[in-house]
Amino acid sequence: MYTLRTTTESVEVWSTARLPFEPAGWLRDLRQDISKAVKGLRPRSMHILYGVYACESSGWFDLENVLFYNVGVGCFAALSRKGLRFEAGPSVPPAPNTISSRMPHYYCYTQVPHGGSFEHWKVRSRIATWTDAVIPPLNSTTRASSVWHAVRSGPISEVALPKEDTTRFGLSVTLAVPNSAARNLLPLVKPLLDGVIAAFHAHDGTTVEILARRISDTVSQSPRSLIALLVARDRAVLGTRRLLWLWRDTVQWNPADDRCVAADIRVECREIPVWTLSGDLFTVDPAVPHA
Repeated sequence: MYTLRTTTESVEVWSTARLPFEPAGWLRDLRQDISKAVKGLRPRSMHILYGVYACESSGWFDLENVLFYNVGVGCFAALSRKGLRFEAGPSVPPAPNTISSRMPHYYCYTQVPHGGSFEHWKVRSRIATWTDAVIPPLNSTTRASSVWHAVRSGPISEVALPKEDTTRFGLSVTLAVPNSAARNLLPLVKPLLDGVIAAFHAHDGTTVEILARRISDTVSQSPRSLIALLVARDRAVLGTRRLLWLWRDTVQWNPADDRCVAADIRVECREIPVWTLSGDLFTVDPAVPHA
């Protein structure tokens, strides 16, 4: 049902099924084995955590969930203090010869040097660039609303409505934090990505008044100003959609993060009093054209 190949440098996994968020049976064993193997990787200086997931089946899924959250973010903490890069692989590599059954799902975890590039994707065109958006200090309770508002309302140096399809896109961000800031990157990835990607959509207007009221306390802004930001299309390079939903007494964000096939998140400690976020959003092509 699954097999692991581990070295001092990497962990590779082949499986007959994708690991879900709440696994049962042998999938729970798979999660435990991945976690144990990842904890065995020794952090390397000037390196960041790198993850790849590939599968033979079609469909959309959130890479950060499949690679990290479904495994449990705790096991990656020591490897991701300086940054994280992950991407969708173009195909499942051959499994070890000892495996007799078909294994259509593949995971790989390793470390790569700072300053590298994606292995499986290349930038086609940049569609948005922003610098030093001031965000609240991130922690395990941070909501996507805070990141969305900071990027959506902050300065932007470039925005270009793409001429090509944005079915697949990539993202590169730099999180600058004060030297004294305590940080564990992985728990922050989900609200960070959801907020950034949401900032480049426009909401379709569904129940927008109620939604704006619900997020107004989180971002300390008036509902009227938030309505304008939610539906504005001047930065909606990823299109208009039902961006958020009513959920219990709050909201649930619904950006197209399942279309993000490559992401690079860097953490830089600086002599600054606040947290800032800079980044690029871009369309992608396969680094090597698929056959």
